[in-house]
Amino acid sequence: VHGDFSSVFVARVMEREREPEGSQVWTPYRALGLVADGGAVHIERLGGKNFITAAVGSAVHTYSGDKLRLLFVSPLTGARIRAVAVVREVIYVGAGHHIHVFSRGLQIAQWSVVP
Repeated sequence: VHGDFSSVFVARVMEREREPEGSQVWTPYRALGLVADGGAVHIERLGGKNFITAAVGSAVHTYSGDKLRLLFVSPLTGARIRAVAVVREVIYVGAGHHIHVFSRGLQIAQWSVVP
């Protein structure tokens, strides 16, 4: 699943901020929409766990799906990321005129696409 989820998360956080004070048990402590810049987001299920990969400017962040804990941050790609695809543990990113390939936060390949 991929798409632009940032506006949904921001709206939910803003909605919660307007609620009267009460129990803090259900208050979110992190929202992906406040981290990601509205770019590409991909959700991958591996071994019974969900992983969320989000483009943040010219880097890719990978979060655990259960608590949105930051797991990996890729090196900068040099251009804003326009597309993200994930196949198991490999992340493919389209940025500028290049396709970058990452695994566990490390770049393992880069291909140039001539316009």
